[in-house]
Amino acid sequence: EVDKMVFASDILNGRSYATKRAEDGFFAALVRKVHLRREYNKTRNELASLSDRSLADLGISRGEITAISRKAVYGYQS
Repeated sequence: EVDKMVFASDILNGRSYATKRAEDGFFAALVRKVHLRREYNKTRNELASLSDRSLADLGISRGEITAISRKAVYGYQS
């Protein structure tokens, strides 16, 4: 596969296959964190845009929006 190839320029610059994989892992984790944060913001904003009556119909108080959004996206509350 192309992503497993080590090029001469990488060797000369001290970048091994393991280094490339570590960088790929770092950037993949960063992209995932950005994606999760966007989902959290979207969820929180959608709940915040609801009227108090709509929130009450769902059994949610306005003060619970942040915790519910966090649990929906990240799987935990704080």
